[in-house]
Amino acid sequence: MLPENFFASHSIAHFTFLTKVRKTQYHLLIPFTLCGLLLAGAIFWQVVHGQRLGALEDRRQHLGREIRVARSVVTGILDAETGQRGFLLTAGREQYLEPYNRAREKLKADFKELHQLLAKETIYADATRRIEKNVEIKLKELDETISAWRRGDRAGALQTVMTDRGRAYMDTVRAQLAALIDTMSEERSQIWVEAAQRIHQVRNGLIWMSIFIGAILVFTYFLVARAESQRAAFAAHLEYAAHHDQLTGLPNRHYLKSHFGELLQQAETKRERLALFYIDLDHFKAVNDKYGHDVGDKVLKDAAVVMRSLLGETAKLVRLGGDEFALIYTRAPVDATLAGLARDMIQNLRSVTLADGSPSGISASIGVAVFPENSQNESDLFHVADAAMYRAKHAGRACFTFA
Repeated sequence: MLPENFFASHSIAHFTFLTKVRKTQYHLLIPFTLCGLLLAGAIFWQVVHGQRLGALEDRRQHLGREIRVARSVVTGILDAETGQRGFLLTAGREQYLEPYNRAREKLKADFKELHQLLAKETIYADATRRIEKNVEIKLKELDETISAWRRGDRAGALQTVMTDRGRAYMDTVRAQLAALIDTMSEERSQIWVEAAQRIHQVRNGLIWMSIFIGAILVFTYFLVARAESQRAAFAAHLEYAAHHDQLTGLPNRHYLKSHFGELLQQAETKRERLALFYIDLDHFKAVNDKYGHDVGDKVLKDAAVVMRSLLGETAKLVRLGGDEFALIYTRAPVDATLAGLARDMIQNLRSVTLADGSPSGISASIGVAVFPENSQNESDLFHVADAAMYRAKHAGRACFTFA
């Protein structure tokens, strides 16, 4: 039977525990929300920077193709000029015009590709058109020398070659192409710088986010640990409340019922004696009725303290309820020692006083049963101890009897 106030105290403890749980759940919601926001922010951060890095890489590759084609134009002009010079130096041998013809076709394809690549880039497109115009003038000058040679005007052809007009156009084209390539290369370098900066920002962002999330997880761990500690404490409180008397702090009937069978089994295994004292306080009802429950509670607590002070490590006092107690004495000594303990209990209980210091008038009637002499069964041992206690009461109280 559980103590009368067990359910009330249990309800209060349960309400307190639920309040703490709700607070803990609310506190746990904060770090989990922060983690969610940080992860969402990290994903958004990664997406934004990833898109920008992707755009930068596309632009870098695009510029790489533009630079490659621009350099191919330079090579094409040189090849065309080389083919023209070879034709003239070999006295008009047509096979030496093959590099010239290939270069013209290649230049045409290169400028077409450049226009396609630079279709939406006004600055580069304008520069390319100016370069293309000068290249056309240069190619026209080369064509004129070849045509003059074929017409037999070798002196005119050589004169054209010897003038600085073609060289001037060539220098202009080279300078324009070099400027275009340098501008594109500079932009490409800036792309590398910006990409490196963004990668650095992403890395730092991930580091800080990891630090924040780590801190939040540590905080969450402590919250969970505290919640688990509260749960364990509440479970321990319930366990204690279920097995102990709330007034005296002694183990209660439920504890005795849960453990007595185990104690008997241990005694049987070790071939030891086990004594059971069934104790009923004499005249306690009169104290309770005359002075009230508060005084009665004080008398009960003081009586428990008095009886417990007489016990060693192998004896445990239990409150069965009301003014009834039980004493389980494992590794019980001889009967004479048990009788001395019972006698001391009865004598010392006379020292229990009321709130004003006057004698309470209580004593005890004690019935003693011993395992295995009186019984080898848990319920029978209680029955014979209880019967012995009633014999003590009928014998005039304030005494003890053995079963």
